[in-house]
Amino acid sequence: MGNIVLKTCESLAGAILGLLKRELTANPKRQLGALLAKNAFRALRRRMDPEAYGGAPLLGFNGAVLKAHGSARERAVTIAISASVENLQHHVTRSSPTKWAAPTNA
Repeated sequence: MGNIVLKTCESLAGAILGLLKRELTANPKRQLGALLAKNAFRALRRRMDPEAYGGAPLLGFNGAVLKAHGSARERAVTIAISASVENLQHHVTRSSPTKWAAPTNA
């Protein structure tokens, strides 16, 4: 279910960016506005760059996996490996299964 939502959001973002680009290049006045906002668009692109996150941790009872996108490039794989090492250093999988399985007093 999560992957469906993720892919839908990615497609929607791509469609919106395509529409925005078309509208910002429609006439000289809009092109000037786009030029003035260029740094803001660049910052937004950096914040939304999936390569900057590398992957998502999937925690299970028998261990952890860091799932990266199939088309991930070198930078994303490097970041995913670093995140995996960090999870190992913090012993993420040692304490989690007992906490997950513990009964609650609710």
